[in-house]
Order: sequence, then C-alpha cells, then structure tokens
Amino acid sequence: MRICIFGAGAIGGMIGSLLKKYGADVILIARGEHLQQIKDKGLTFKSEEYDLDINQKFKAYDNVDGLGSFDLVINGLKAHSSNKMASTVSKLLDDNSIFLPTLNGVPWWFFYKIGGKYNNYKIQSVDPKNLQWNYINPLKVIGSVVYPAAEIKKPGEILHIEGKRLILGEPDNSISDRIRKVSKLFYNIGIKAPISKDIRSDIWLKLIGNSSFNPISVITRSSLKEICENEDSRSIVKEMMGEAHEIGLKLDLK
Repeated sequence: MRICIFGAGAIGGMIGSLLKKYGADVILIARGEHLQQIKDKGLTFKSEEYDLDINQKFKAYDNVDGLGSFDLVINGLKAHSSNKMASTVSKLLDDNSIFLPTLNGVPWWFFYKIGGKYNNYKIQSVDPKNLQWNYINPLKVIGSVVYPAAEIKKPGEILHIEGKRLILGEPDNSISDRIRKVSKLFYNIGIKAPISKDIRSDIWLKLIGNSSFNPISVITRSSLKEICENEDSRSIVKEMMGEAHEIGLKLDLK
C-alpha cells in the first residue's frame, strides 16, 4: 500500500513515524521549518507509551507535483486548511484511493449517505463552496475519531503524549474490505483502530466533550480534573453537553 501523510504535523507525524517504523511505503507532505528539519535531519518521534525515541529519514515534500496517486491519503490538516487544499489533495487520489481525515469536529462529509431529510447535505461552514465534496468526493472517505494526543515539540520532532485509539468508520456504516484493510494496517503499527458500526455517533460523542470542556479550559486555564472537581464549572459542562446531545437527537444520532 502506497501511503501519503498530507500534513505531517503532530498526529500526521505520529502516524507517519509508526508506519515507517513497521516498513510501510509512506511519504510526508509538510511545510516551513518543520519540513526543512525532516529533509535535513529526519523526523524524530518520542513516546513513553510506545517506548520509542527514534529518528527516521522520509521522502518529504511541500508540494504534490509528480508524486502520482496513492492507495491511502491520510489528511492531517485542520478544517480550514483542508478546504483550501482540496484541489491539491485531489491530485493524489485516483478512483480507488482511500481518503482518511484525522481532524476534530463535524467533518465536511458528515451528511453523506446519512439518509432522511439531511441526506447529502453540504456543510458550508467547514467546506465553503463545497471544495472538498467536489474535488475529493465523499465516496473516497473513511471517517475517523482520533484520541491520541501529540505535539510538535520543535521542528522535526513529534512528542506523543498519550493514547493509541483511533476509531474508523465508513460513512454508510458498512464493514467494507477497504476499512478492514486500513484497520489491520493500523493495528499492525500499534494503533488500536476498531471499526465503528455508527461512525457519526462516535464523532458526536467526542464533539460533546470537546465543545464543552475545551472552551471552559481555555477561559479558566483549568485542567479537565479541576473543571470536573469544581461544582460550578461541572454544572456548566453538564448543561453544555445536554445541549449538544439534544442537537444530536434532532439529527437522529444516538
């Protein structure tokens, strides 16, 4: 399987490092000083949980010209960057390519084949002008919910903080041959990648937590533990989670 990590930041760099360590054919797309360090000195990946401190050489680029198509393209960009780069990313895809986004929040393909009154509804807030829908095509997508935490400690160095779980799911919730293949690939490199029977509900579950804890943490400069132990902040989180849950119910999400 020929693999491209488009956006080899914290999570993309982590996945790329694990793929490379276990012999996968993987290249990286990165930018700026991070890219230059990878090209000059390799990509360092450090993780206590994986018991790794490794430096590996990669084929790394800041553009896709002449790279051809890939069997699997893992997109590590944030939502706003993903929209802007949709045309570029599409050059890496052919009719049989798999496109795996690893971002948080509601993805642009969320309503693809959902059925009911929202079937194939296009979300302009995350995909202005339908650039990803039109250039990438949701048919190529396998959804994911990413739980590992990692950061770029400095250009060319990824620090894995914790977590090995990355849930996968087809937009139509089927257990396809292609998703079995990707799940097995991830398990083989040490990432727990169960196949969801309802990927949207898994996405929404993480969103419920992110949409409540994250803003309160930023405003109060408090940890998750501190927020939960404080009666006032805990009650606010509970109310916010309830609102997000109600929205999910209106979308027929369990």
